[in-house]
Amino acid sequence: MDLANSVVTIPLSKSGLTRHVFLNRTALAILQAQPSRLKSPYVFASATGETPLHPKNFLNRHFLPAVKRAGIVDFRWHDLRHTFASRLTMAGGDLRTVQELMGHQTVTMTMRYAHLAPSHLREAVQRISRVRGDTLSDTRPESSEAPAANLA
Repeated sequence: MDLANSVVTIPLSKSGLTRHVFLNRTALAILQAQPSRLKSPYVFASATGETPLHPKNFLNRHFLPAVKRAGIVDFRWHDLRHTFASRLTMAGGDLRTVQELMGHQTVTMTMRYAHLAPSHLREAVQRISRVRGDTLSDTRPESSEAPAANLA
């Protein structure tokens, strides 16, 4: 974990590769507020901070009890990833960026979030609405030269 650069490194991700997860200001502030995080290189450290907390221990001792205290029903750890991708897409994140941040190997996995961002389609169509000449069908490249005289 590199709080100075707002990055958490996952040495062995589900895909078998090392991943780097960037933290936004909110996540960084939460981590910095935890004194134990300043002593350990791990986000979820054991009591000594010398080793990572075993995932099952974290899930059963911390995550699931917190979900229960919050009164959230039918919520799984993986739902946090889905929420991140959904919110990023709805905030205007393009699908290629969502793919990269989620660590999806193919854009097919990321496409499940495409319906959350119809605005990118609207914006793409608006890019061609600029008038480039006397007619809407003018396909000549923009030029500083005056148009040729009509010879007919």
